[in-house]
Amino acid sequence: MFILDRYIAKKLLSVFCFIIVTSVIVIMLIDFFEQNDNYLHHQLRPGIIFSYYMALAPFLVNFLMPTAIFVTAVLVTAQLAKHSEVIAILSNGVTLPRLMVPFLFTAGIIGAMSFLLDGWVMAKANRHRLAFDAKYLGRSHTRDMKNIHLRVSEDQYMYLHHYDLQHHRGETFTLERIVNEQVVEKLTAPTLCWHPSLQQWEAKDWQRRTFAGLEETVETGDKLPLKLNVTPQELTPAHALRDTLTTPQLYRHIATLQRKGSDVTHLFQIEQYVRFMAPFSALILMFVGLIFAYRKRRGGMGSRIASSFVLSFIYIAFFMFTKGNAEAASTHPLFTVWLPNLIASAVGLGLYAFAEK
Repeated sequence: MFILDRYIAKKLLSVFCFIIVTSVIVIMLIDFFEQNDNYLHHQLRPGIIFSYYMALAPFLVNFLMPTAIFVTAVLVTAQLAKHSEVIAILSNGVTLPRLMVPFLFTAGIIGAMSFLLDGWVMAKANRHRLAFDAKYLGRSHTRDMKNIHLRVSEDQYMYLHHYDLQHHRGETFTLERIVNEQVVEKLTAPTLCWHPSLQQWEAKDWQRRTFAGLEETVETGDKLPLKLNVTPQELTPAHALRDTLTTPQLYRHIATLQRKGSDVTHLFQIEQYVRFMAPFSALILMFVGLIFAYRKRRGGMGSRIASSFVLSFIYIAFFMFTKGNAEAASTHPLFTVWLPNLIASAVGLGLYAFAEK
């Protein structure tokens, strides 16, 4: 059986790599011809363009991986069924669960690669890709933040109505100090600026009101340096920042946001769930693909391959929908993110029970 395992695993890996490499090259070529005018306008050297596409490649591989896994499982299994290899294997006493071993083993390898790619490699690549998009292609992945509420210390709470990431400038700033559920100090300013060289905040045209019982003291000034326990990175839109963090950095950032009572913590937790879900997705999709295609059916391989693309696109669309719903609702995000895999598992188990009969 080990010879058969190696034979199937080799076919799976070769087909998977062929699908991934071919798809990535085609997408890159299409993108290159679409963006060629921008490259010429900015007079970019070939080396800069090449480095951008090397940074884009991990993103494309990660995005295409569910489709590639499912199509690989269907294609290889359909080829084995077409040549009556599946019938020969099963007729020699090999059970269907035993036949799954090389498929699931290969899926485990691909899942581990996906976890490492998503958790470490893509973080650095995404930083380069996002910066290139914003600088040369006019595709900014960051937006100005509005209505920011942060806990910056044990008794201090910060509010910003609007923050401009590009100019490091915030509007309608409020910093409150609360002791025993009472506001004892309130600092307000129409403008809050960040000085990268000094690594320091500065409030302009500020007013500080201090409360002591029924007494109130008011101070005003033009500029006031502030040492706040918050950086512009923490004000960066979650959808842009989370793609540039490695998995250890993501853990630390979640802990920081939880400590400060941020209202975007769940967005980073969802990203954490998605990264740890990827290896299991590979196993589930490989299992469903095997069960879906291991019997000979009318219509030939073409119909099954076409069906596999359609089903994989439905899976991806449903995953994007559930992820967006989890980000918007933030209720039971772990269950919501896992819902596509749970449904796919149920479908696979149903097909397996039918196949066993």
